[in-house]
Amino acid sequence: MLHLGLRPACIWVGPGERVQVSDFGLWYVSRDFPEFGRREDPFLAPEQPAGDRVCAATDVYALAMLFLELRCGPGTALEVIRSAWTEPQPGLTLWNNSSEWAAHRKDVMTDLTAAMLDKVQAQSDGVELGRLAEAILRGLEERHILVYLHDPDAMALLASRRWDGALLPTDGDYLQVVDANVGFNKVDPNVPRTIDYDMDLHNPGQGQATVTVSYHNQSQPRPGGCVQGVEWQPTYEERMSGCFWDYVRFYAPEGAQLLVAECESTPEGSLLYRYGFAPLGDAGPDRGPVEKGKVAFGLFFVVAPGEVRDVRLAWVLPAGIVYQDQEGMHYRLTVQKQSGTPPIPLRVAVHLPPDTTLVRATPEPAAIQAGAVMFELSLTTDQQIEIVFR
Repeated sequence: MLHLGLRPACIWVGPGERVQVSDFGLWYVSRDFPEFGRREDPFLAPEQPAGDRVCAATDVYALAMLFLELRCGPGTALEVIRSAWTEPQPGLTLWNNSSEWAAHRKDVMTDLTAAMLDKVQAQSDGVELGRLAEAILRGLEERHILVYLHDPDAMALLASRRWDGALLPTDGDYLQVVDANVGFNKVDPNVPRTIDYDMDLHNPGQGQATVTVSYHNQSQPRPGGCVQGVEWQPTYEERMSGCFWDYVRFYAPEGAQLLVAECESTPEGSLLYRYGFAPLGDAGPDRGPVEKGKVAFGLFFVVAPGEVRDVRLAWVLPAGIVYQDQEGMHYRLTVQKQSGTPPIPLRVAVHLPPDTTLVRATPEPAAIQAGAVMFELSLTTDQQIEIVFR
């Protein structure tokens, strides 16, 4: 059994001073996340960011770095890899093999950002600052740009404008669908999706939510089936075509209880299946930790080129989501957009209790029929719905 993510945060001292290790295999589903994308990770063996084959020696490397930190103090391992990886960069570099390319494929982002900043600072006469400010504001509002600063006061201001990327604080119902492409490709733009959220309030004190996400992989079919792993492809367009390996998380209010769901079968071509990290038929759904008053339900699956697939989960909301005042019963829903995604069609249907009357609804419903209030929206940015009934 391989761990592939050993680091101090995975080591625990339990009862009786027994040392315990957690987070087995999470490197595979997390390596495209921002915290795993940093090059200066002293606990990743060189073959991991390069996408080469891993083995027991990979964990031995991480263990050696752990011992180095224990012996010489925090930060020692990072200084070691900085010394080992610092090389001259004489202009344009042509990579000799796919491993070198995989390790440096995103270096252009730093160069592009530096060139843009130099253009604004050194050649400001040729820049339409008004249009630039408008584009930046739109990027912030639509969650294409996220900002992190070390100043707590500045971060509080960013959070008040929802520009920090954090889970939103809410006092009602909440939904965020977060897809993570873990297929080592760029297929995501070729997989349009829609989100349907159905809320049953026949018992207002215990609402039941059902969310369905429909994925359509519009990539051109390719021979060989779906095998999860790094594949050398010379152009970006070719990397945009292939199998969509997705780990999706559904964020709901803390206290939500997942209804009985059939376990998703682990795809045979996945790393989890091929390396024995998860038993057959155990790709979720699973329950994650509570984050900022939200709980996540996760699921791992694959959508082959040309395939349409619906992923559906249901849960019971905690008590207190619907509250009452003199105006009537209030139901509020916040749907947070996943950062960096295009506008996703969002359909919401709220089924009211029998013998109740709708007082008001915001925004304007698309339809009201058979006791259901329906909305047709787009996740260009976050969406909020409020319904009052009595």
